[in-house]
Amino acid sequence: MTKIVYVMFKKASMSREEFSGYWKETHALIAKEIPGLKSYVQNHALPDPEGNEPPYDGFAELYFESQEAMEEALGTQQGERLLADLPNFCEIDKTLGIAVEEVK
Repeated sequence: MTKIVYVMFKKASMSREEFSGYWKETHALIAKEIPGLKSYVQNHALPDPEGNEPPYDGFAELYFESQEAMEEALGTQQGERLLADLPNFCEIDKTLGIAVEEVK
């Protein structure tokens, strides 16, 4: 299984609540239209036990059957639309996508 893990950083102009709302209600719907996407998971960051905010706002996981399937899916109109939506709620200069092979 191949997946992309995105470390998400909200736009400076958005509150954490606005970021999470857009990510859940708008961006997720775009992600779920990607052909060949096996699973899509959002991980919204929480404060630590002392109430400190983490230096990031969340992680996204997009699962594909293989690296080839991932590359093909992201090259589709839906994949391009997903990537084009990131600047609407993320700091693009900070947000990082990493392709990995999940090993259990």
